[in-house]
Amino acid sequence: MNDHIKETILKLCESNIYIKNIGLELTDMREGHITSRVPVTEAIINPYGSVHGGALYAIADITAGFTACTGGFYVSTSSGNLTYVRPAIMSDYIICEADILHAGRKVTSVSVRLLDDAGTLLDTGTFTFCMLDRHM
Repeated sequence: MNDHIKETILKLCESNIYIKNIGLELTDMREGHITSRVPVTEAIINPYGSVHGGALYAIADITAGFTACTGGFYVSTSSGNLTYVRPAIMSDYIICEADILHAGRKVTSVSVRLLDDAGTLLDTGTFTFCMLDRHM
């Protein structure tokens, strides 16, 4: 991934209000792979004391989307599937690892794994993105 693409993804991440509100930060970026983390705060906790499933889905979708962008094109989510394996409790951070499964001219598929800060698997999923006709 060239520096321009990396800088564009970082600017998109840093300038988006929703991403800022949940505290998502990108911790590892290379072509075809991004790792992010989000601090566990009251803002993303459900009434039962674990991280809300919607927050987990958003973390996965955002990270997978940026991963799909590492090829140099803007993208739009066309589908997403997240399997909740364990509740996200007793963790300071949620970590999301995303890797491209298939990068096509029109569609890119990305696998995600969400972990707690001890490395325990919380969720797995696959997201599919339409590649837009806009270069980064």
